Amino acid sequence: MKIGFPTIRLSLHPVEPGGRFDAESRARLFAWGHAAGFDGVELNENRFGMSSMSSAEVGELRRQLAEATLEPAAVKTGGDLHTPGIAEKNERAMIEGIRVATELGAKLVSIGLGTPASCLGVADYERLGGKFCFGGSALARGDAYTATAAALRRVARVAEDAGVGLSLEIAPGSIADTGASALRILQMVGSAALGINPDLGNLVTAYMEPEEDWRECLYAVSAHINHLDVKNVYGLRIPELQRTIFKRGVLWDGVIDYRFVFAHLKQTAYEGYCIIESAGSGDMLFNFEQGLQYVRKLRAEI
Repeated sequence: MKIGFPTIRLSLHPVEPGGRFDAESRARLFAWGHAAGFDGVELNENRFGMSSMSSAEVGELRRQLAEATLEPAAVKTGGDLHTPGIAEKNERAMIEGIRVATELGAKLVSIGLGTPASCLGVADYERLGGKFCFGGSALARGDAYTATAAALRRVARVAEDAGVGLSLEIAPGSIADTGASALRILQMVGSAALGINPDLGNLVTAYMEPEEDWRECLYAVSAHINHLDVKNVYGLRIPELQRTIFKRGVLWDGVIDYRFVFAHLKQTAYEGYCIIESAGSGDMLFNFEQGLQYVRKLRAEI
């Protein structure tokens, strides 16, 4: 197993969360990652603008990674593939992500299927921890799965031709928000290129009461795991509001027992990337370093 860090919400002065990393800030970020001891970095499309890069610009990004002796653990992109008005754009983004991954030398594209809150007529805060998860599998119609599977089959054919893997992330606000729904999509697509990223932190925050126990999800998708994001959360249930409020915690303190998770991964001989996500806000680089040391300790003890 290799260990990487994400870039989706990362800040590095003067780049704020959600901002773009230019060549100078990329060099500083990659140098930090190497010094901290990470094997690779998960490159988020929104933070690097890779889909609009020329081949020469992608080549420069690849050179910077090699200079820092970091691997491109995955290119992260995606979006809803069943809602008119955004599905075609998101499908093109996934295919462009495969192009970028090929030019970077990345072996995998991590994809989410989240439906934007703006398409659902709800606020972002309403999406998590409620009786229902807007955009989630519990409310999804069969035609949403049919359209999603058809689009993913097209994307998967491009990935197969390029020799690049795809990993479907379990994520709230998407029709793949549980192990069962992710497996349903996987079976409908029927491509060897497509695997699953069982982000258990995402699983437990989608609903007031999780649709699946995180252990059950882990067992169910074990044979298909090809990428893994890890984070932990606390939950405060408020029955009067029919909602659970979640707050991220450090990896070793929350509702998920990662000693259990990594013992299972060892048993299944998982050899892909583990991406350590932040414990919240504040100094995220320090959080990543602490998470790296914790995972290393677990692997040495298990």
